[in-house]
Order: sequence, then structure tokens, then C-alpha cells
Amino acid sequence: MHVEIVKHEKMPKNITKSEILKHFAGPVSDVIVYRKTDSTNTRARAFLNEGKQPPFLVVAEEQTAGRGRHGNSFF
Repeated sequence: MHVEIVKHEKMPKNITKSEILKHFAGPVSDVIVYRKTDSTNTRARAFLNEGKQPPFLVVAEEQTAGRGRHGNSFF
């Protein structure tokens, strides 16, 4: 399944669940929003390990240790 956030350039600075869902094209069961977190990948993996069922989104206004694909840094 391929999903993407559309109109991301128009997202407000203060991210909220309802604002994200207005711009999201695809099925999603939950949106977890952080103002600041180390890594949304780390948070998502923890939720999966705790048994949370996808599809869900983990988003943050700021990441302090974000990671991209293949170990690349992401901010």
C-alpha cells in the first residue's frame, strides 16, 4: 500500500491530528503527534513492538535524532 501526505507545503506550523487528516490521502487508523521527539521512526517502531496495528502515522514538529533511509540523517 502506498500512501502519501498531499499539500504538505501548506501544513500549519502547529501540527494537529485533524489538520493532518485533512491533507492525508490514504487509510489511517491513528495519528500520533509530538511537538518534539528523538525520532518518529523510533517512536513508530516502539508502537509496533507494543502491538499497535498499522496503518498509523507518527509525526513531529521537531526531531532531535531523525533518521532517513539507509541510516542517513533526516531533519
